[in-house]
Amino acid sequence: MLHGVNFASAGSGIQDYTGSGTINMATQIKNFQNVTQVLQKKLGQNQAEHKLASSLFVIVTANNDMFEYFYATGAANSTTNEQFINNLVNSLFNYNSGARKFYIAGMAQVGCVPFLTSRNPAGTCIDIMNQLSMQYNTLATLRIRQLTSQLPEMTYSYSNVYCISSDIRENPTKYGITDIKNACCGGGKFNGEIQCTKNATYCNNRDNHFFWDWFHPTQAISRITAHSAFYGSPIYSTPNNIKKLVMGSQYIESY
Repeated sequence: MLHGVNFASAGSGIQDYTGSGTINMATQIKNFQNVTQVLQKKLGQNQAEHKLASSLFVIVTANNDMFEYFYATGAANSTTNEQFINNLVNSLFNYNSGARKFYIAGMAQVGCVPFLTSRNPAGTCIDIMNQLSMQYNTLATLRIRQLTSQLPEMTYSYSNVYCISSDIRENPTKYGITDIKNACCGGGKFNGEIQCTKNATYCNNRDNHFFWDWFHPTQAISRITAHSAFYGSPIYSTPNNIKKLVMGSQYIESY
């Protein structure tokens, strides 16, 4: 625990009802609070507080919330969509954890995953999903700037994953990508109608694909995204990239 803790649960989200069977955000926060108590007993109150304040909290979430909302509503009502995004962002920044240093990954072009494009008669991205992603990113960056005005000691890096993924999709050869539509592993249209299993078809070279399966990017795309977040310009990481943010810091990770 002195060197890092991961509270993540794959498939979970910001809302407690997202991802049936996962460890929800509220429970992840409780687990973090338990770790805080352990640190206080081990280090003492002052050193534990210093440890948390200087640690990096990595938050990568919201995509699953967006998918579940879309499945349930079709995102057909703009007023309801706005309320959903507001609730999502407010819930994310509603925790008083003692943390002061954050890396937050923004939302990507979630409307372009093969699972959705394979079900779109036009075979194209679901525009409303991408619009919701942009709304979320805009509101999240505004909210975190407001928090820094309330907590002057707070620092952060917000990664514009939407911008990164958009650049890759618009200039794939620049990144060594030749297929931005089909999943490497899966089945059906765009390999997005059937999930990746041991019996699924798969491509010969996953490194030239954008998508690994019907929802997730390949390792190659994740590597590009991580590199842009860590070393990138303010276009990709605002107001600092991760390297500038974490020099000399310890790490505590969360989703």
